[in-house]
Amino acid sequence: MPSSSPPALPDPSDGPFHAVPLTDRCRAVFAARAHGCVGVSPFNSHFSAERITALVRWALGSFDRVHFFVPDTAAVHTLQALGYAPARAAWKARRQGQYVRNKITRALSAADIGEPRAHILDGQALAVNIAYGQVLGEVEDRYGRDTAFARACLGASAWTLERRLPPGQTPTQEQLRCAVRYFLAELPPLPRYAADRRRDGLGVLLSPGAGLPR
Repeated sequence: MPSSSPPALPDPSDGPFHAVPLTDRCRAVFAARAHGCVGVSPFNSHFSAERITALVRWALGSFDRVHFFVPDTAAVHTLQALGYAPARAAWKARRQGQYVRNKITRALSAADIGEPRAHILDGQALAVNIAYGQVLGEVEDRYGRDTAFARACLGASAWTLERRLPPGQTPTQEQLRCAVRYFLAELPPLPRYAADRRRDGLGVLLSPGAGLPR
């Protein structure tokens, strides 16, 4: 007997979240719906337990495979740029990363996912992910040799820092050079850098929010 086709996934743009591909390449990768990687910023109050639960349900129902990208260890660079001592920044990043992981783990468990931790791409998981390391190396190399790319990365970091600094204060070049390491660490999961590496746990990055809370 011929095997029946698997049920079609719902349109990822339906439901509580509306996905908007930004480029033609994004649209092509998104249309395949093979893998969704949801970015969850450790220090963003946008990601409440309720919102993460809704994101988990939506992502699991919209993509064949799902991961949650938590750049916890990379947040050290933003914290140091804001004036935290290295040891304090590392402790704060670890604590907040664990807090976010716990919320994601509970939401995945509630959705009957047997091994929730396997669906979380945090600093510890990415430190041993060969594909991520390779793409991060490419990103850092481009940052060092491509002036326009570096300017754009520093601009994104300036926007983040300016929201955290006292009114009227702008980040120094030293602060930007420190904070940009966080932004660079977020780039490898983007389709432009990782569309061909989805089997290694990297692919379409869906970012419902970013940055640090005021």
